[in-house]
Amino acid sequence: MDDINEKLDKIMDMVAAIQIHLSAMGSGKGGSKATKEADDKLLDGPYGNFEIRIDPKSWNGPSKIGDRIADAGDEYLAAAADMYEAFGRKAEQDGKVDKSGKPCAWRDFQRAAICRGWIKRNANKAPSHSMDELAF
Repeated sequence: MDDINEKLDKIMDMVAAIQIHLSAMGSGKGGSKATKEADDKLLDGPYGNFEIRIDPKSWNGPSKIGDRIADAGDEYLAAAADMYEAFGRKAEQDGKVDKSGKPCAWRDFQRAAICRGWIKRNANKAPSHSMDELAF
C-alpha cells in the first residue's frame, strides 16, 4: 500500500508541475509589451533576482515579502507573474508614468517575465520522473 501511495505522490507532483507550467504560459490576455519569460542574461543580471515587496492576492501560502524572487518557489512565481502582468496592463491602460514622465508599465511586464523565467529555469533543473518509475 505504501508503494502505491508513493507512486500517487509522484503523479501528483508531476500534475502540479504541469499546472504551474501552464499557468506561467499565461492566459493570452497580456499587454502589448508583455513577454513570455526572461532570458538567462536578465535573470543573472542586477534586476533578475529582486526583493519581493508585495505578495499576490491569490497567494494562500506564507508571506514571501523580503525574500528574493528566485527563492520563492514555482507556485508563488506563477501567482506573482500573473499579478505583475495585471499591474502592467493597468499601468498601460491608465497611462501611468514615473517621476521623469516616462511610461512605467514595462517594469511590471519585466517582473512578470522574470517570474516566468525563474519557473522555466527551475523546471530545467528539476528532477524528472520517468513513466517506468510509476509502473504498477
